[in-house]
Amino acid sequence: MKKLLKKFLVTKLIQVQLNLNNFDKSIIVPFSTIDWHGKVAMVIFLRGCNMRCLYCQNYELWEDNVQINVDDLLFKIQKNKDFVDAVIFSGGEPTINLDLLTTVATEVKKIGLLVGVETNGTLPDSILSLINATLLDGLFIDVKAPLSSPQKYSTVAGVKTSQELLEKIRRSIEFGYLALKSGKLSELEIRTSVFMGIPTERDISEIAQEFKHINYVLQQGRSEYSKNANLKTISREELITMAKSCHKAMRIRTKEFGEELISSS
Repeated sequence: MKKLLKKFLVTKLIQVQLNLNNFDKSIIVPFSTIDWHGKVAMVIFLRGCNMRCLYCQNYELWEDNVQINVDDLLFKIQKNKDFVDAVIFSGGEPTINLDLLTTVATEVKKIGLLVGVETNGTLPDSILSLINATLLDGLFIDVKAPLSSPQKYSTVAGVKTSQELLEKIRRSIEFGYLALKSGKLSELEIRTSVFMGIPTERDISEIAQEFKHINYVLQQGRSEYSKNANLKTISREELITMAKSCHKAMRIRTKEFGEELISSS
């Protein structure tokens, strides 16, 4: 059944939008084929975030002021387990809720599913804790701008960003890379959401060169999902041009064609 569902979703290029299946004010996407390459995942968006990104489509989850019923959450995961490969925790920023994340991830692993985390990478100790506890299979880090520029990062992140904070993001990526090389992690991916002019082609190239040994994905930011009226959606063709300028094989994700591999040539 899982294989049939996965084949159907991929064949039809279904990009699951946020399904507002209200769960104590958190959001659950029962089935997604775009959050983990080659996997069908259940995506759970946890509340609370330490950033205020100008393009965030989940801004209603910024404030962490609602208690989550863990038993109900585990029940929902249990109901889905035969149809998915993995559970991905997103947000908000899921690593803020390390105790909750550890508790639920432990149960997810017990029922034989993979665990993934989508994170801004600002809490490397939390990421290392999950890796050391063998609770993390996939790590997906959102790099919003070049890590050489606190000013550019602040513009996108919506909060004052210091070089010290950017070094924490680098450390999270390093923890992930070391875990990947040692076999403790099965998937490591850096992602950047791209809008018209944010970030620039030069910015994208800088990120790609700094982390040329790590899978890098450009995501087509959708302006209609953000409350920032000044953002403009970048075209697939412009995203392809950006990817090719990085001189490495990369993937892009767009509304039109889902996920595509762009060669370095």
